[in-house]
Amino acid sequence: MAISLRHQPYKALYTTFEFVGTVLVKVPFWLLLSIPRSWRPRPSWSMKDSFLIQLLRNLVSVRAKTMSKAASGYPTRQLGALGEGVYCVWVTPIPKLVVGDLAVWSRTASVSSIHVQGYWYCKSVNATIPKRALPGEKVLYSLHGGAYTYDTAHPSGVNAKVIQRLLNLDCSINCAFAIDYRLSSGSSNPFPAALVDALAGYYHLVHTIGFNPSNIIIEGSAAGGNLALALTRYLIDYYGHSEAVDLPDVPGSLILLSPWADIGLAPVKARLESATINNTKSWLVSDYMFGPQCPMTSYSQHVFLGPHGTDVAAINEYISPSSRHPLLDLDFEDFPRTFISAGAAENLLPQIRLLRDRMVRDLGHDDKGSEKRGKVTYHEALDASHHCLALPFAIQKDAQRELLAAISEWLVGSM
Repeated sequence: MAISLRHQPYKALYTTFEFVGTVLVKVPFWLLLSIPRSWRPRPSWSMKDSFLIQLLRNLVSVRAKTMSKAASGYPTRQLGALGEGVYCVWVTPIPKLVVGDLAVWSRTASVSSIHVQGYWYCKSVNATIPKRALPGEKVLYSLHGGAYTYDTAHPSGVNAKVIQRLLNLDCSINCAFAIDYRLSSGSSNPFPAALVDALAGYYHLVHTIGFNPSNIIIEGSAAGGNLALALTRYLIDYYGHSEAVDLPDVPGSLILLSPWADIGLAPVKARLESATINNTKSWLVSDYMFGPQCPMTSYSQHVFLGPHGTDVAAINEYISPSSRHPLLDLDFEDFPRTFISAGAAENLLPQIRLLRDRMVRDLGHDDKGSEKRGKVTYHEALDASHHCLALPFAIQKDAQRELLAAISEWLVGSM
């Protein structure tokens, strides 16, 4: 049934029925449940947050059931200036840098390096497209979320707001670059298409614009966090490789916002793990993503993994660095300084905590009071949902402020 809802006339009938049912039945019911504090998904939430999270979960579910194809479409995007301080450019293919396991995975999935588009976000509305990086200049390289199947780097996407908020935190970072990587849909663009495109964007920053890798901060949210980890691992594994002589060095640091770290894990199992950690009967409705029977999770997992399948994903460190499979062998040695965030009410919490533990094991915790500081900083927002910085309607404002303050403090320490 879920597949038929992606096509007309079933799609129109379902969305009409869902709209009427939501307005007449669900909205009054959610409002009623939000009045008593004990009935809210989290007692600390306001009535507004409680209601809007329920509404957002419903919108995400409807979108997943009716999404017919990946919402990319970069070949038709306008190039040049798109607004105040926002510019769109082409990023050239980098087939010579696709080597080793990445080349094998690409052949298996019939993936090749192609032209993709990237978007410059400048703090100053009067800024122009960066031609060459200045000595010591920093840049934020942003990889958007969306479960590898939706959203975009375009200003119309959810991530644009996140980029602007991060740019406003650090006076030393004037621009951000976001790559519009290919999205998975049906049999198109499975892993490693997004990784190949992210690599092209990184190469563009280093070799075309001239940024020193040590001055690049890669920021990834949700699936983008997974992609940031995969890109960094590839740079570590193949930097200096004889077949990839122009491969750039590792970035200076990483920001991982609610990273999706175990794509090989079944959605139902992920939900049960979250229930165990949260230890509350309200866990079923405390997050708007990756929830019970979430079609977005199942569909995204299926189309992203493509011919590789979940069995391969569970033992592939590029896909599932938080997998608990006994055959998974990975370490995080040589990874750069990393900031990881999670929401205490999100369903990805168990795998994010496991990612944190594995990175701290190899890199150490960034303890300011220690003489020998590690590289990993972790922030867990109390009662926050998945990737709270992307939440609309000013939902969970306190959690957002706390997270931004923690990132700001971390950025100062990286200077």
